[in-house]
Amino acid sequence: MLFFDTKELLSKIKVLPLLKETNFDMTKKRFMKLVTIDAAMSFQEKEDCIFRGLLKYIGDSLGEYLTVDQVVSLAQTLRRLRNRPAEVEFSEDLCSLVSEDAEIRNRYIPRKILRRDECSVLFYNLATYALLGRRHASILAKMAFPNFFASAATISSTFTKFSKIPGSEIETISPLSIAPFPEHSTNAVELILFNLGVKDQS
Repeated sequence: MLFFDTKELLSKIKVLPLLKETNFDMTKKRFMKLVTIDAAMSFQEKEDCIFRGLLKYIGDSLGEYLTVDQVVSLAQTLRRLRNRPAEVEFSEDLCSLVSEDAEIRNRYIPRKILRRDECSVLFYNLATYALLGRRHASILAKMAFPNFFASAATISSTFTKFSKIPGSEIETISPLSIAPFPEHSTNAVELILFNLGVKDQS
């Protein structure tokens, strides 16, 4: 896995300064011991830190397959959907194309190809950050990678499979390099991304 330099990602976009350093320990290969969000932070500080974590998560997950610009494009799409008006359930106008490739190959090892189920898991993990249900998250994934995924229905079937797996069992049964988060509530996903943002800053 290639770990992106989030400073390089953030240089592509304007992000406000973030909070002071916070320490926490990694407890597993994939998941960390999470610290709570500081109630003294402003709303914008919290959102900026979560977005930094979003960039890091996408970069760390797909950085061997996507360019920096593609990582930023996907993150910005998710943020636009997160910040859409309350009356907008979903809008294709907020979605950006990330790649038209039918096969997404490793940028360093060309014979290595991104698995579709792994990429589906990434969208499954981030759907609640963008405040999307599974159906709209599937549509988003298909729009971002129109030739990579066969259909939104195929993506949704992957979501359904992982939604039925208890979080405590995911680590042992999943052979995927992109593992499902142990919880998928909005608060849980925000907390995971917030901690990634804090870790990256420190």
